[in-house]
Amino acid sequence: MLQFFSNTKTDSDLDIFQLISLQKWDKLKTTISKKRYNESMLYNVYQESENQSRLTALQFACYFRPPLNVIKCLHSAYPEAIREKDCNGNYTLHTACMYGCSPDVVRYLVEQYPQAATKTNKKDRTPFLLACKSYLSSRAPRSNNLKRVQRVFNMELLNILETLASVAPLFCIRTDYYGLGPLHYAM
Repeated sequence: MLQFFSNTKTDSDLDIFQLISLQKWDKLKTTISKKRYNESMLYNVYQESENQSRLTALQFACYFRPPLNVIKCLHSAYPEAIREKDCNGNYTLHTACMYGCSPDVVRYLVEQYPQAATKTNKKDRTPFLLACKSYLSSRAPRSNNLKRVQRVFNMELLNILETLASVAPLFCIRTDYYGLGPLHYAM
């Protein structure tokens, strides 16, 4: 599903999804702030097996753990994107938790659409469960100072779980379709 684009085009020739996948955050913000897009450019139709699904730029950006200002920029350009699901039933908040976005990004997404914290995807997984399952592995450190880096990521995960639990406290114990809960995945 994720496409990485070669850098053969100039930045001005790249569309919004290419800028996101290349993590050219400044150029993306400039393009959006100058309104050099239309709404149809802020979502992409992709083929996943036989299913066709829309993926918003806001959700796609979460795959790459963008800074908060990029998320705010994408959200202000297309606010409805935060309420859209992909073909797996994931909202943007689910994707952010699954791919290890920062606590600030998760907090912002919860503030903009708190109901997403109570929604489950097709595998009956909430953002809380997805954060426990995926956050630390998605942020796998490539550092020699492993213990210090892991402490930082553990604190980030704790902040994310506190944010999610503040709006959906009972979802801390909810299990997915395998019967596994957040603690099972966190261990």
